[in-house]
Amino acid sequence: MAKARNGRRAGLACLLVPVMILTHGSGAMANDDLARKVEQLERRLAEAEARLAVQQVITTYGLAADTNDIPAMMALWTDDCVIEIDGTVIAQGREQSRRIIESEVHQSIQPYSAHVMGPFRIDVIDADHAVATGYQTVYVREGRKPEGRSQVWRQSFGRWELRRTGERWEIARRQSRAVTHPGIREIVEPTLRGVEKAAN
Repeated sequence: MAKARNGRRAGLACLLVPVMILTHGSGAMANDDLARKVEQLERRLAEAEARLAVQQVITTYGLAADTNDIPAMMALWTDDCVIEIDGTVIAQGREQSRRIIESEVHQSIQPYSAHVMGPFRIDVIDADHAVATGYQTVYVREGRKPEGRSQVWRQSFGRWELRRTGERWEIARRQSRAVTHPGIREIVEPTLRGVEKAAN
C-alpha cells in the first residue's frame, strides 16, 4: 500500500511541476499551497481507487456465484467475515461461507442464475474501510431450463462492509434484506443519514 501511495504522489508531483515553474517567479502559489493541493488530489485519487476496487469485489461476487467458482468466491472474504440474510446470521468465517455456495438452495439454481449487482453507493470510511449500499437482483431461467425466459428469483437491498488487507479489499460483512422484508431501513438508513450529514 505504501508503494502505491508513493507512486501516486510521484505522479501528482509530475503533473504539478509545470504549475510550480509558471508560478515561481510571480509568487502566485506558495509552497504550502502546493503541498496542500497535492495532498487533496492524492486523497481524492485514493478514494476513487478504493470505490473502483470495492465495486470490482462485489461484481466478482456475482460472477463467482453464477459460475459456481468456489475458490474465487472464497478469496473475496475476510477470515472473520459475517453473512446475514433477512436478519439472520447464516455464516461466520470463510468455512461457513463456503457452505452457502455449496448448499442445496444455491445449487438448485445452477447453472441458470444471474446475479445483477448494483447500483451501489460506495462510501470510503478511511484508508482501510468502505461500505457499499445498494441493490441485488438474482434472475433464474424459468423452469431451470436452457430455453425460456429468466424471472426474478430474489430482489434485495444490500449493505457490504469491506476491509483492506494489504493491497486487497475483502468483504468483512454482508447484510441482505428482501424488498418485502420489514427490516430494510436497517440497511438503508445509515447511508441516508450520512448523506444528510454531508449536506449540512
